[in-house]
Amino acid sequence: EKRVWLEYRNKKQDNALGSSFDLGAKVLDLWYSSDSRFLTAVSDKRTTHVFDTFAGIEVHKVTDFNHVTTCACLTPAGDILVTAAESGMVSFWDVASGERDGTFPLHSTEAMAERRNTRVNRLKCAHDGRCLILACEDHTVVLLDANPNNPFVQARLKGHTGSVLDCDVSRDNKYVVSASED
Repeated sequence: EKRVWLEYRNKKQDNALGSSFDLGAKVLDLWYSSDSRFLTAVSDKRTTHVFDTFAGIEVHKVTDFNHVTTCACLTPAGDILVTAAESGMVSFWDVASGERDGTFPLHSTEAMAERRNTRVNRLKCAHDGRCLILACEDHTVVLLDANPNNPFVQARLKGHTGSVLDCDVSRDNKYVVSASED
C-alpha cells in the first residue's frame, strides 16, 4: 500500500472524518504518538514522513541517503525524530529544522561492514523519553539512551534464538516485551 489512511470520529459532529496521505512508495513502518496527534510513516524510498493527524497535513519529511530506514518514532516531547536502519545505524533528527542531530551505530564496525544481522526491525521510545527500545535482527533487544548528544547502550537483552521482530514498553517504563521468530 502506498497510502496511509486515517479515520477518526469527530465527537462534536458525530461524523467519521478521514485523511489519506499518498507517499508514492511502499509504507514499511508506522508509529503513532501516545496522544494520536502525530504519525510517522517510513517509506521504501529512504524517507520518513511526520504527519499532524489533527490538522491532516504532513509537517516534516526527512530522507536518509546514507542508510535504508526501517522504522521510526518521535520522542514524547515531539521534538526529536529517531530513525533506525538496515545497517543498524540509529539517527536523531531535529524535527523543527529537519537536520540530523547525530547518529549511533548499534553494532560493531565489522558487523556493519559485512551487514551481518544488523537490521533494526522495530523502534519504540519509552514513555518518559529517556530510553529507546530496539528489536534487532541479531536476536537482541537493545535499550539505548535517547539523548541525541550522547547516546549509549544501556543494555543488550539476549535470549531469543531468532530475529526479534517487534517490541514495546509498558506505560510505567518498567517492562519491555518482545516478539521474535523463535
